[in-house]
Amino acid sequence: MLFRSGRFPEVGSTAYAMAIERGVARLSAFFASAMQEGCLRRANTHLAAQQFIDLASGTLLKKRVWNVVTSVSAETIAAEAARIAGTFLAAFGNEELSAAARRG
Repeated sequence: MLFRSGRFPEVGSTAYAMAIERGVARLSAFFASAMQEGCLRRANTHLAAQQFIDLASGTLLKKRVWNVVTSVSAETIAAEAARIAGTFLAAFGNEELSAAARRG
């Protein structure tokens, strides 16, 4: 789809709206609730959602998309999820969660 978005821009913009923008909106609402509960520090929920998605689409996904790795173990997925969560909580977690994430 990415390769055709230059030739058919409406395909790319529709896919982006249905996938990325919808995901950002849902995560933004979830993060707003977590901020209300005190689990996350007060911040721009839209920006937090975008940055979380950016983290989640990082190294492991790129390697899989580009077929650098053909399969991924459950342990590798768990380690990547922990890395992503730790980075996110270091930036957006409440004081306790942020400090724990920074300690590693």
